[in-house]
Amino acid sequence: EKAVAAYDAVPGDAPPELRGDALYGACFALHSLGKHDDSIARAKAVLALQPKHRLADQAAFAVAECQFALQKFEPAEQGYTALAEVPALRDKAAWKLAWCRYLRGDKAAAAVRFATITKADGSPFAEEALAMLSLSLLESGKADAALESADRYRARFRDGAFLDRTERVAARVLRAKGDLPAAQKRL
Repeated sequence: EKAVAAYDAVPGDAPPELRGDALYGACFALHSLGKHDDSIARAKAVLALQPKHRLADQAAFAVAECQFALQKFEPAEQGYTALAEVPALRDKAAWKLAWCRYLRGDKAAAAVRFATITKADGSPFAEEALAMLSLSLLESGKADAALESADRYRARFRDGAFLDRTERVAARVLRAKGDLPAAQKRL
């Protein structure tokens, strides 16, 4: 709250760079406090500044993040889509787009997006994307592909952070196929 008050203390007629920095700082602080509607308002104020503020792309991303936090996945997806080609935000936008699809219930489209992330060079989300690919494939009715993806995760990330999740996917597929001993080994 003190940080928000300090950022809000910057006068409205301050130079645009300073004003934008303060608005974005307040946006960030409000998001951290869970005050997403207020955070969106500050981010939109950054976006309204002319000339375009150096943090405008980050402010647009903050709007999408707040909408995501409010579980407004359709507008969040629109925001992330608009930022998908911004180099500094590309990986995060792709990741959140996959999650938007997943949380909106389109598991097949989510699987396609997660698969793309697993193939992206240097993506910080590649490991979890492979785990989510397994789950998305399973939930979209593609059990064999889900098992193959779980096997790839297991081979690539032997001690991975999401190994338990993918092993549960593999066990569910194997159990459904009637291979109970193999399913048990995966748990």
